[in-house]
Amino acid sequence: MKKVVIVGIVYMLFIPAMAINENINHASFITDGKTLYVGGSGPNNYTKIQDAIDDASDGDTIMVYPGAYKENIVVHKSLTIRGAKKNEKPVIEPENENRSVVYIIAEKCRIENFVIRGRIYVISYGHSIINNIFEGDGGGITSPNTVEDTIAHNIFRGNGYSGIDLDDSYIMKIYNNTFSGDYYTGIYLSDCGNLNIFNNTFHSMSKGIFGGSVYELKIYSNEFYNLKEDGIHISPSASYNEIFQNKIFECKCGISFAGRGDNIFHNEIYNNSLGIWINGGGVRVFENNITNNKVGINLYNVYPFYGGATLIFHNNFIANEKQATFVDAYLNIWFNNYWSDWHVPLLKIIFGTRCTLLLICYPWIQFDLMPSLKPIEWWRK
Repeated sequence: MKKVVIVGIVYMLFIPAMAINENINHASFITDGKTLYVGGSGPNNYTKIQDAIDDASDGDTIMVYPGAYKENIVVHKSLTIRGAKKNEKPVIEPENENRSVVYIIAEKCRIENFVIRGRIYVISYGHSIINNIFEGDGGGITSPNTVEDTIAHNIFRGNGYSGIDLDDSYIMKIYNNTFSGDYYTGIYLSDCGNLNIFNNTFHSMSKGIFGGSVYELKIYSNEFYNLKEDGIHISPSASYNEIFQNKIFECKCGISFAGRGDNIFHNEIYNNSLGIWINGGGVRVFENNITNNKVGINLYNVYPFYGGATLIFHNNFIANEKQATFVDAYLNIWFNNYWSDWHVPLLKIIFGTRCTLLLICYPWIQFDLMPSLKPIEWWRK
């Protein structure tokens, strides 16, 4: 009987506490000091995010209630900073527009569920930037010399050079983001390696992904459309990258690639001015559907001493105005591609141009050594 009375008293004490409005000072319920609150109606909540950061310790969580916060934040401790309500993001905009709105110098931070009107600048490693909306002048993320960051489920719709700018950064995951707006490029990469970029959408700007001096990238399962220039642009000094399972359409050029030792496969490339442009060596282009482009593929100044022969095999070239061409491209091996305008079991002629050292150019031909007479259903493998 005594146990029943005790249980009843405990129940009466705790149920009213659970019904208190969520905006009160939650810190009063936390005995270990691990969660701090900003905004809301609690009497002891912080009014500025920076004040909460300054009072926090490594490993703490800062919950920020909806509202507008005009401040430039410096995150100098390893914290989780999160918008408190999933469907009503707090807005952070810079007090000083000449500085980044969020500047992260501590390691292993998490920034989640905000509208950020400006740029996050990161100079440390191991961060997660999740489920934010970036907008306004320069809205996005700059992350030089970092490793093991995750950037996911964000919307980039600002203006400026890039949504994400990575320089000398490695071992990162960028996925499930949407890039649009007035950017020159959605993602800019320089001297980066071992990145996984997947399940992102790029549209209505100039370029989707621009990479220079990059290696061992995996760019896959993304969608690129309505871009003024290239869906994916990889400039020289790139090596051993993989571009696969992407859908690229309504761009000036689907994939513009200058590198060596790379694989381009299992992509759907259609309704572009140019499907694939290659200026490199040792590249393997295989099992792609290249359809309804003005030019399907163009090999330009491809030399075998720069990475070896370029292999083009098991692709479907369907209804392109010009299926394939080349300019000064040597030791290309075309093999067993399907050509919608070729229906005889003979060598398929590919017309191009060859130029001398004096820049005198004249017509030249190459051959698909064994053209397929029916579409190659590589997706059934």
